Amino acid sequence: MTLKRDKKRGMTAAGIFRQTRPKCANINCNNPTDQKRSGKDGWITWRPFCSTCYRTGRGVRENYPPDVIPIKKNYCENIDGRLGSVCQAKDLELFQLDLDHIDGNKENVAPENFQTLCKNCHSLKTIQQGDNAPSRHPMRERYKAQVESQKKIFVSLFGELL
Repeated sequence: MTLKRDKKRGMTAAGIFRQTRPKCANINCNNPTDQKRSGKDGWITWRPFCSTCYRTGRGVRENYPPDVIPIKKNYCENIDGRLGSVCQAKDLELFQLDLDHIDGNKENVAPENFQTLCKNCHSLKTIQQGDNAPSRHPMRERYKAQVESQKKIFVSLFGELL
């Protein structure tokens, strides 16, 4: 018997564990977020936005739903020099801007944890602060530990996994 992966709910061992799905990061939007990708270990990476806000931000839809305030700006927020040097990029298109997690934790999707940076400033910040280091993702490690413990329970109840 093998563990099944359910893309919308995370890895499940006969429904034992489900990964929580965060809410959209845009202000006044409470829709659940879209899935970005699913890793080989069953870990799901979520977009910071619901499908409606994601499509609107990419230009597929014309307007955001009523009362929704997008958190992504149309300029690099490093114009104030928050990363040590002032950004000189001018006349940026929306696709040239990234949403950055200020604390480096991709699991923290609170609106106040996001800043809009151009591609150059985002790369600089990631290198300076080590945002891509494995220690920055404590939830992923906790998830892996939970899955491993649930595999042991599953095996003890139903026998070896094939």
